[in-house]
Amino acid sequence: QEAQREASRSAAPKIKSFCTPAYQTGYAFVGSGSHRRRADSFETFVDNNRTTMMKSCAGEVSGLVKTLAETVSKKLKNALADVQKGVRISYAQLCEEPDSKMLRARAQLARILNTPLCEARRALIDLLNAQGVDLASYQNVLGVAADRAGTSGAAPVVVDDDDDDDDDE
Repeated sequence: QEAQREASRSAAPKIKSFCTPAYQTGYAFVGSGSHRRRADSFETFVDNNRTTMMKSCAGEVSGLVKTLAETVSKKLKNALADVQKGVRISYAQLCEEPDSKMLRARAQLARILNTPLCEARRALIDLLNAQGVDLASYQNVLGVAADRAGTSGAAPVVVDDDDDDDDDE
């Protein structure tokens, strides 16, 4: 943001320095009607030099904006590299075959989360039923058959989806 402000502010000092001779010429006018002559002199100066002044300012602002764009681009590339690294680390486990230790950890976590998950599903089903919502459209969210969840009053059944066949551990 500071670089953007600097780019925006850079034109004013450049124009001021460019116009200094016109101001000095204008201050030389004295006496009756001096204000009008000063204003006319300044207007004539601006009319004669506006293209040069604007090109000069535009060039400077353009250079500052280009520098700002390069800085932002570098920061975005660095941030994107960090995000990509994090995604690779986070999702690498999804691409790897789980070993026995990982399968045991998943099974243990499933046992811990089973009751809260069932309670949350039951609460959602009760809420949807109270609102008269057709549960069939929520099967993918509920993870249970709508006809089972609709009126039975029983908690939803959690299916053991892990590849671990030995549930004895």
